[in-house]
Amino acid sequence: MSRAGSGEVSCPLKEPEGMNTGMVHWLWLLSYLLAINILAFILFAVDKRKARHHGHRLPEKALLFPAFLGGSVGALLAMRLLRHKTKKPRFRWGLPLLLLAQLVLVFLLLDIHLF
Repeated sequence: MSRAGSGEVSCPLKEPEGMNTGMVHWLWLLSYLLAINILAFILFAVDKRKARHHGHRLPEKALLFPAFLGGSVGALLAMRLLRHKTKKPRFRWGLPLLLLAQLVLVFLLLDIHLF
């Protein structure tokens, strides 16, 4: 959509006044990370509840996938607070290593100024 006579194209996802593009990217990233960590925590809680009530459990892949996508902090918090999957090596060692790898990746990306 362009304004009559101005030659400008308007964008429906325009950043708020006074915010630069970098800040908008950070807000999107933080919003995504918050959402994926909440999802990871909720999935662990659901699986723990099903385990207690002998219900149909979630596959381990369903618990690990959100952690892989950036929700490793939420998964680790749920694992510790709910005492769920703490004896399984894939979770006990895998989630902390995944978080460490994600942190290294973030620092590498920051070092080459991709954010």
